Amino acid sequence: VSIVVFVITMAAIITGKVNKAVATVFAAAILIDIGVVNVHTAFDAIDKEVLFLMVSMMLLVGILSKTGFFQWIALSLIKFSNGEPVRIMILIALGTAGLSAFLDNVTTVLLISPVVLLTCERLGVPAIPFLIVEVFAANVGGTATLIGDPPNMIIGSAAKLSFNDFIANTAPVVIIILLVGLVAIRFLFKRKFLVPREKRAAIKSIEPKSAIVAPLALEKSLIVFAIVIVGFLIHDKLHITPAIVALTGASLLIIICTNVKFEEVVNEIDWATIFFLVGLFMVVSGMEHAGVMHGAAKVLFRLSGGKPLGAMMSILWFSGAIVGVLTSASVAAMVPIVKELVAFVASHSGIPQALLWKPFFWSLSLGACLGGNSTIFGTTATIVMIGFIERTLNIKISFVKFMKYGVPTMLVSLAISSIYIILRYAIPLATYSPH
Repeated sequence: VSIVVFVITMAAIITGKVNKAVATVFAAAILIDIGVVNVHTAFDAIDKEVLFLMVSMMLLVGILSKTGFFQWIALSLIKFSNGEPVRIMILIALGTAGLSAFLDNVTTVLLISPVVLLTCERLGVPAIPFLIVEVFAANVGGTATLIGDPPNMIIGSAAKLSFNDFIANTAPVVIIILLVGLVAIRFLFKRKFLVPREKRAAIKSIEPKSAIVAPLALEKSLIVFAIVIVGFLIHDKLHITPAIVALTGASLLIIICTNVKFEEVVNEIDWATIFFLVGLFMVVSGMEHAGVMHGAAKVLFRLSGGKPLGAMMSILWFSGAIVGVLTSASVAAMVPIVKELVAFVASHSGIPQALLWKPFFWSLSLGACLGGNSTIFGTTATIVMIGFIERTLNIKISFVKFMKYGVPTMLVSLAISSIYIILRYAIPLATYSPH
């Protein structure tokens, strides 16, 4: 029943017949009403940490946008690149990936998107390709660290993996994927954008500082923002979550920026995306309780053949495929499956579980984070980006249209990851000898 409800819900969203937030919340209500999942379990499945983080960052970005800060960055970017769109796209991709590794990718998308939009408006080029490249870069960059992507936070907590563990194991392949992506951008978009002659001529006279309209509010905003970013980096030592750091910063900024009205800032929150995620978390929970994920575990056991390479490839590609449909929220359900698979392969191959543990979870991390680029539902950052495009540009990106860019990106990323896993983990495990 849960699968039928999920398929109908996604079909309604894909065809555009029903608002995405209404569709997922209604589907969640149906699953609760028919007893697939009880109301307490459904509400517990809602990732409040992600939602509070998103709302808080939307408030922070909303206040910062009223100071002219994003316009200043956009104008500086145009002047530095001499108005060359492909160069700007590469800079956006690099900047987004770098930020996403040390902030989470949702926060990065919320920060960078206004800059991208304003830059494209000033150059007179379409913003959609730049925004899509941005979200792909955010998802790839976030894969490099423990705090960069929600799936990594879940995996790190469940598998007891540290920040340095991620840097040493996922960051190298992320750098390779980014380099391949930058070459692809140069090749695909080289002659794609034409900046009108009058706009190119006006670049020399651009004065980025003229965009700042509220210097005092900007000063306050940047100080608070710097404190928030430091808080993100040391939150574990403070024993508080990133959401609490962001919420504290947003509240403080609203209090000290007396010229900013709270009612105006609240309008910056993308409530449609928030409620869409609320419903989606509950629907995925319903599928877990209906045994869908347990059935998936049995499939993985058969695919692996009891061998480390088969298991790692199964985890990588299976998780990469399901997050495109079930979102990165499904990673929580994958963790116990991977733990079972570690025990299963250890018993069949004679390799100790301790040697299989980390490589199997790196496979899950790469699959879950990079596979999310395939569809508009794949990651929270992508969902936020689609909401941003709909709200600011009044353009709907269809499920199928996004997949034309997303699926090839996902396939290339997972193919590179497969080679990396084989060379770094599978070959050493294949030569393992207890003596």
